[in-house]
Parts: sequence; structure tokens; C-alpha cells
Amino acid sequence: MQVDVLGPGAEPVAAGRRGHGGVADGAAEPAHEGLQRARRVGGRLVVPDGVDQRLGGADAPRVQRERGEEGAQPGAAEGGGPAVARIGLGGAEDAVTHPPIVSRPARPGYGREGWRKYGHPGTSRYAKDPPHRSTGMSTATRGERRVSPVFLALVAIMAVSIWAVWTDFSASPGFAVFLFVVSGWVVSLCLHEYAHARTALHGGDLTVGAKGYLTLDPLKYTHAMLSIVLPLIFVIMGGIGLPGGAVFIERHRIRGRWKHSMISAAGPLANAAFAVVVTAPFWLGAMDGVPDHFRYALGFMAQLQVTAAILNFLPVPGLDGYGVVEPWLSYKVRRQVEPFAPFGILAVFGFLWIPEVNHAFFDMIDAVLRFLDVTAWDTYWGQQLFRFWQGTPDIPPLSGLVF
Repeated sequence: MQVDVLGPGAEPVAAGRRGHGGVADGAAEPAHEGLQRARRVGGRLVVPDGVDQRLGGADAPRVQRERGEEGAQPGAAEGGGPAVARIGLGGAEDAVTHPPIVSRPARPGYGREGWRKYGHPGTSRYAKDPPHRSTGMSTATRGERRVSPVFLALVAIMAVSIWAVWTDFSASPGFAVFLFVVSGWVVSLCLHEYAHARTALHGGDLTVGAKGYLTLDPLKYTHAMLSIVLPLIFVIMGGIGLPGGAVFIERHRIRGRWKHSMISAAGPLANAAFAVVVTAPFWLGAMDGVPDHFRYALGFMAQLQVTAAILNFLPVPGLDGYGVVEPWLSYKVRRQVEPFAPFGILAVFGFLWIPEVNHAFFDMIDAVLRFLDVTAWDTYWGQQLFRFWQGTPDIPPLSGLVF
């Protein structure tokens, strides 16, 4: 243990017991009466008192005391370190900075102002992190969490299309249904990808905020082929929902298998929640007095959400379902499966073209929708209205029909 003491033109000298090199055995006491011998306290050496005779001979603020008492007040130290044990032997020299000896060292970037605000070294307040410093918690700035105007515009389009379908304002009811379903589908896509990003943020990937994934902006999730072309093709041709967004999660920042699985599951769960909300008027028995076109539009949108949730939960490489089980597979299996991930979704839709597979899949979809009180009648006519370019279908009235 040592205490650095500087004299005019001298190097630091280690204080110790008499006869052990720090202070010569039998050496005379220092000339300055304020400088006393170093003494041992709790196994460490401290300087109990001292005087700083700098240019004006003013007393030093305070020097370090024993552990448990208030630490020395930092001076205007060059290089960022606090000035401690400033003992001038000649009376006309500048203070030299050294790290604290008894108290714990100051945190980088703290100076006099930081200690005044967050406490001196060695005190209980010093152990607390200041508000502006990262504590490892999942946080994002206000700008990174601000809802995108693009998403708000989509919600506005969805609201206007709902009004147009409800009031039969549009000259083409099918076009109004088309706008309602497409805008609602893109909104659900944003919520799907936001769920992935938000769960990743809480899992430890703080970069999702800087990438814009927390703003619900669909342009941040867009992949030209997966986000626009393929989803529209499958919706138009088969009424199958395909969430085509993309968020890039830095998995190396996330620790724990369960966290990885929850990040992958969050997207399909968002689709499932959206389906429950869309079908609420059906299973709550609140469809009395609802216009037929609006009923069919809700039924078709519910079908898209249910198909999206079920397809994404399939444990196929490239889909979210595989992301749920992947952390629990061995490294060897993951490496063998990884090259097939880009083709997994194409393989799924290839199998859906097989009539037997297609019938079995849609039977499962219809069973889920029936559980939510949505009938095949609702989804069929909703899809026919959605294809407005084929003309307005001649839909029989609901009155007198029994489901």
C-alpha cells in the first residue's frame, strides 16, 4: 500500500514503517507542521491531515480520511482524475492529480459536478446509476418509439374504407372492401413485425429502435418480393394470408433459449390476437343490424389472419414456427437445416397446391373460424367482394338463411 507524496523536483515516495524504505529510520520530521506521518488504518495507509501551500498558501479543501468518512472533494484536475492528498512541501507548486487511495475510483466522466449530483465516492448514493447512463435495461429513445405517420395514414385509410363499406357509399362495394381488407392487412403486418421487434428489445437487442422497427412504419419492414408481391398473389389467388415483412434481429445480443423462442412466437401471436379482435362482433353476437358487405369483409379478413397465424407457426425453416423450436435443436441439426431456410415458405405453398393438402388445410381453417362463429358463407362472399375487378357478385340476402 502506498501514499504518493510529492516534493519539489522529487518522484513519488512510498510511505512505510520505519526502517523499511518509505521513511528513513530516524529521519527528521517534515518541516511543515501540517504534514504528519502516514499511519495505517484498517490495513491501508492514509494521510490524516495535510495543507496545500499553492501560490497563496490557502488550506486544501480536505484530504482523505479513514474509510467510512466523506471522501476528498475533487479539484480541477487535468486529465479527469480527482486531486487528492495535495501536500506542498515547498509552498509554491501546483497540485498533482492521483487516483483516490482509500475510496473507490471515480467513474469515467464524473468530475466535481457529477459527484455533487450523484454522491461522493464511498457513499451509498454513488452506487446508483445516473439517469442518463445505460443500466442494461431494454430502452429506446422517444424518437425511436414515435408512431410513424405512414402507419397513421394506413389506419386513416382503413377507417375511411370501413365507413364506405358500412354506408355503401362507394359506387363499387367491392373496391371499398378491397381497400378495407388491404389496409387492415398491412396494419396487421406492422403489428406482427412490431411484436417481433418489441420482444427482441426486451430480450436484449437494443438495436431494433435505431432500425425503426418500433415506429410501426411498414416501409421499415418492407422486402420488395416478400412484403408486396407474394402476399398479394396469395391473397388474390387463394385467400391465404402471408405476413411478408422482415425484421433483422441481432440474435447474438440475446441470451436464453426461451427469449429466442418468444421473439419468434410474438409475430404469429399478434396475428392471432388481431383475428380475435376482428371476429369479436361474431362471437359476441353483435352482428344484428350490421350491413352484409361489412360482415363479409370482416369474415374474409378474419380468414387471412387465421391462415397467417397457423402458417407461421409451422416448424418449417424460414417461418416463425421453426424459430420457436430452433434454439432447442442441436448445433449440428441447425447447420444442416440452415441452407433450406430461404426455400421453406415456397415449399409450404407448393404443398398447398396439392388438392388433398389444400382441402385438409382449409378444413382446419374453417374449424377455427367456426369456433369464432365465422361461417364459410361469410368468408366466401367476402373473398368474392374483394376481387372487385371481377364485378360485383350477386349475393343472396341473409334473411331466411340458417347456418
